[in-house]
Amino acid sequence: MKQEYDQGFYEKRRSRTLPAARHILQIVRQKVPFQSVVDFGCGTGTWLSAALELGAENVTGFEGKWLRREMVDDPRIALNLLDLEQRISLERPVDLAISLEVAEHLSEGRASTFVEDLCAASDVVLFSAAVPNQGGRGHVNEQWQSYWADLFLRKGYRGYDVVRPQIWGNEAIRYWYQQNTMLFIKTGSEPGDMRDTHREPYQMDMIHRELYQRMEGRLPLERLKKVWQRVAGR
Repeated sequence: MKQEYDQGFYEKRRSRTLPAARHILQIVRQKVPFQSVVDFGCGTGTWLSAALELGAENVTGFEGKWLRREMVDDPRIALNLLDLEQRISLERPVDLAISLEVAEHLSEGRASTFVEDLCAASDVVLFSAAVPNQGGRGHVNEQWQSYWADLFLRKGYRGYDVVRPQIWGNEAIRYWYQQNTMLFIKTGSEPGDMRDTHREPYQMDMIHRELYQRMEGRLPLERLKKVWQRVAGR
């Protein structure tokens, strides 16, 4: 994974993302408390900063070697710089692993092992990745939510739709988080009150109105029909 965004991008992004990170992590925390967190593809550490604000004590981030340490949002973040196409491992598991809008930047050949690395890091994974035709710089593996949910299921992790219903339509949160954010939990580790939010992989596919409206202006009608049929379950 090469550098796709400069410091200016991250400075602008942080002001919009930090409030969203606080909100989403608070939702997760109500279901699954966390003290230790790791973020695969952490950027400057915005999500880890939010985790610290919510009481996390140990936070670790992995990002590409292009990132300069002085760009990191909080000095308490244990930063590791490496190529995310390489395997990633921790000395010990943490309470929560995060990877948001990162996996689409990695090759399709890395997808399965990336999920495997996330599962090895924690019994609980907060995950999102760009869907087909979402668009963005450096996107090389855009896949439907069900694609990733199936990979997690193969590792023994079931998908839970606890975040999207609580943030859908919130204009303060970017549509890609509203659309793509899922929680995966190792079978047997999930709280009992989450059972009604469990979703099978085929139930995960969803597209946000804002993205669909953008697609209308740039995709042929037949491709739009295929997108609609996919999310409508036809």
